[in-house]
Amino acid sequence: MSRFRTVQTDFEELFAANTWTDNNIATYPANYSGGYANEFIIVETVPGKVTPKRSRSFSHINTVSGQYIAQVYVPTGNGLTRAMEIADLLDSMLNSKRLTSGTQTGIPVVDIVGTDSDDKSLFRVDFIVNFTKF
Repeated sequence: MSRFRTVQTDFEELFAANTWTDNNIATYPANYSGGYANEFIIVETVPGKVTPKRSRSFSHINTVSGQYIAQVYVPTGNGLTRAMEIADLLDSMLNSKRLTSGTQTGIPVVDIVGTDSDDKSLFRVDFIVNFTKF
């Protein structure tokens, strides 16, 4: 499996696990074009660049770094509480973790985007975490 696909698989496995699915939060890929639930997240792996590194033996080790973004959508008018609950759940899954195939995540940040420009009934918060695959 390629490095980029391996990183994507690492993140996909998290959202297939009971720790996520037990919360009944609909999860869609970034290129999904069907209908959405009234509370959901859209997930996207955004690889940055491949960085050649040298180990102590001077052989090249290629790393892949980038960002994993979960766009959290909740109904407008309920304040930030539910969006932050979902962000906390994502944080427990993704904060400074080493995933199955070795993808290492950093410390996430939350960006409050506000009312969705395409659907005023939804409020959006972005959960963003940097990653590196060694």
